[in-house]
Formats: sequence, structure tokens, C-alpha cells
Amino acid sequence: MFYNRDKFLFIYFLYVLKIFKKEGKLNQEEIKKEEEKIEEIEKAKEKIEEVTEEKVEEIKEGEEKIREVKKEEEKIEEKAIVGYKKADVVKRFVAYLIDAILASVVSLIPVVGGLVAGTYMLLRDGFDFMQNRSLGKMAVNLKPIVVETGANCDLQTSIKRNWPFAIGHFLVAIPVIGWIVAILIWIPLLIYVVIEAVLVFTDEKGLRFGDKMAGTQVIEL
Repeated sequence: MFYNRDKFLFIYFLYVLKIFKKEGKLNQEEIKKEEEKIEEIEKAKEKIEEVTEEKVEEIKEGEEKIREVKKEEEKIEEKAIVGYKKADVVKRFVAYLIDAILASVVSLIPVVGGLVAGTYMLLRDGFDFMQNRSLGKMAVNLKPIVVETGANCDLQTSIKRNWPFAIGHFLVAIPVIGWIVAILIWIPLLIYVVIEAVLVFTDEKGLRFGDKMAGTQVIEL
């Protein structure tokens, strides 16, 4: 009886030992798989870090290029602002007087005259065939330019700097109603013209409101 019991215990012990060995083998395989997964994750992490570093370098290079471009733009803008001397104020007065007299004479023609005169005063510095300057400026060798680039005035720029001087002529072209409105606003327009004249004399670059709105400056050729 005791023999059978010892035999049974011995067999049971071998069976348990076999199970432990089997479980240990399984555990080792699972550990190995987990280690392989961890290794793959580490490799992926390293690749991500490499890509991230490359992107950071690209961003830094892009930012550096942007800074260089901005510096160049600032140099160009500074050169444009500083590079042009103030035009002679007497010449500017004479140029305006010539343009104003010509427009006033043309305005005497009923309806059409006011339209032609107003259009001339509005666009006088933007016509290519007139070298992008009015007849008055051509007579005294002056020219308005775009300060930022040094380019000639175009029609849009001419409108920005000259529209207050064209309003009165357009109103004259409208019978009765236009004349009444012109009479009502002639004092404000006169005040505006006086202020513009004062700015031409007092501003360091001779910039009037029209020049500041259009980003222009009148220079001597």
C-alpha cells in the first residue's frame, strides 16, 4: 500500500515537474516575443526621432531664409525712403499751377469740359505716353514715383494721390445740381488744398496727404 502511494507521489512529482518545464519554455518564448516587440518599437522611435530632427532642421533653415529675405526687404525699403531728396517746392507749386490753369480752362466747355478736366486731374500722373507725370511736372522736370520700389506711378496710384483735385471739375460737368454741390464744398476743398501746400513746404520729404495715401514722392529729374 505504501509502495503504491510512493509510486503515485513520484509519478505526480514528475508530472508537475514536466508542467513547470513546459510553462517555463512558454514563458521564455513569450518573453522573447515581447523583447522583439520592444526592439521594433525602439527602432520605430529612433526613426521618428531622426525624421523629427530633419524636420526641425528644415524649419530652422526656412526661418533663417525668411529672416534673410526680411533683412533684404528692410534694406531696400530703407534705401527707397532715404534715397530720394525733397523736390524743390517752388517747382512743385509751378507744376500744380500749370495743371490747375489748364484744367480750369477746359472746364469752361459745357459738360464735356468738366469731365475731361476732372479725368486729367485724376489720372495726370499715370499716363505712360506722358512719361507718368503731368504736363505741369514735365514743364519743370519733376516726377512722382512709388517710394517703396522707385517705380513710375500707374493710373491707380495717380487716382489715390490726385482725387481731391478732380472732384470740383467733375461737379462742374453736372448742370445745376453739380454747380450747387460745388459751391457748397468749395470752402472745404480750398482748405484741403491749403493744407496740402503747407505739407509740401513743411514735410521733410515734401509728402502731402495724397503722397502718403498713394505711397509716392515727387522727385527732381
